[in-house]
Amino acid sequence: MNQKEFAKAFAIFVGAVMVLSAFAGFVLRSGDVETRSGPESVETALLSAFGVRGNLVDMSFSSMQDLLEMCPESTTFAYWIDLEASQNITDAAASVIPEIYPPAAGLIYRDKMYPTEIRREASVFFNDTWAEFHWVMPFSYNYQGLVIPYNDFMIVPATGDLGRVFGRPTLFGPEGALKQIIDVILGGFPTDRLTLAYDEVADLQIAGVGGVENAPLGGGYDEFYAGISQRGNGIYVSCRFMSPYGNTLTRIQTLATKYKMSISRDGSILRLDGTVPPEELKGVIADLLAP
Repeated sequence: MNQKEFAKAFAIFVGAVMVLSAFAGFVLRSGDVETRSGPESVETALLSAFGVRGNLVDMSFSSMQDLLEMCPESTTFAYWIDLEASQNITDAAASVIPEIYPPAAGLIYRDKMYPTEIRREASVFFNDTWAEFHWVMPFSYNYQGLVIPYNDFMIVPATGDLGRVFGRPTLFGPEGALKQIIDVILGGFPTDRLTLAYDEVADLQIAGVGGVENAPLGGGYDEFYAGISQRGNGIYVSCRFMSPYGNTLTRIQTLATKYKMSISRDGSILRLDGTVPPEELKGVIADLLAP
């Protein structure tokens, strides 16, 4: 992962948001928003409402597993979050993740990027680039400028090298990254490196491979997964590490002691589980993702 490039893209993006909002709101805010007479869910809304030429993305997006079906083989880190499931988890994620894995635009600008709020959001990192996935209610977008056609999809420029491909979900990121995502959607090979996330359900899901730059907890493992969900008044955290080793094992033990979580092992998989109060969640996520 090239964090300097991510940070640069993030700075450009934030600058564009600030400049555009001073005049007429963010560049994506146009057209008609959803009305009371419209569909009640993104799943039942007509994609044609976007009014964008060419193909539109139409994929399932209810878990990390759905996300990984759209991710290139070289994906090293990803997170998926249901922004409507838990305000505690959304707030904690929005305060921590952008600092470690920018730009996290969907987390920061969820109610400003479109005429309707982003309801689910995900980010993936691969081949020294990144892409975001935004689950929004389709709305009329009357863009009249040039677009970049790619395999019958239309990449609509945003600012600099950043663009969007509308649909369910809408893709956002550098042009080159969007093309790689489209290739997978059209039948290319998705990643098979992040297997622990399959069949898992949680409000916030995080997955990554070890042995790469800036991997969580030092990257001393083959693969890492964390699922975080609201349970009553507490937050349940379930982490799994495939073949952990070295200093990462020490850091996992430190986490368990600090947040009163339990450690267990099933073959090559080490588990870290526990329920924490909402006020500790920000610290848990920060400690889990720290390189």
